Amino acid sequence: MIVKVTDKQVTITITLNGLQEVVEQCVFRAMRSEAIEIPKEEKEFIKRVEAAKLLRISLPTLTKFSKTKEQGGLGLLTAHHLGNGTIRYCKQEILKALSEIDKTKHSRRRE
Repeated sequence: MIVKVTDKQVTITITLNGLQEVVEQCVFRAMRSEAIEIPKEEKEFIKRVEAAKLLRISLPTLTKFSKTKEQGGLGLLTAHHLGNGTIRYCKQEILKALSEIDKTKHSRRRE
């Protein structure tokens, strides 16, 4: 590597392999530091009954919201199947869906 420094400019001459190593090291450091700095959000999963109460809908309607369009549903929510027939819903996803619905209602009223 050759480095030339003038008043306002730095010129670096580097081989292709050398550049590749420098970039790999920078990317590795950035990924490692981001993995440490970014806290992972823990998802809170709730039962079907709780999800239905939160949405103020019946259990059959919740099922319809959860089924994909190919299954004859609306595909509005994701049902997380945990095994043994157990289904849970992510509370954060439900709250986000509620806020989206609320935004849509308010935008329609202004028209």
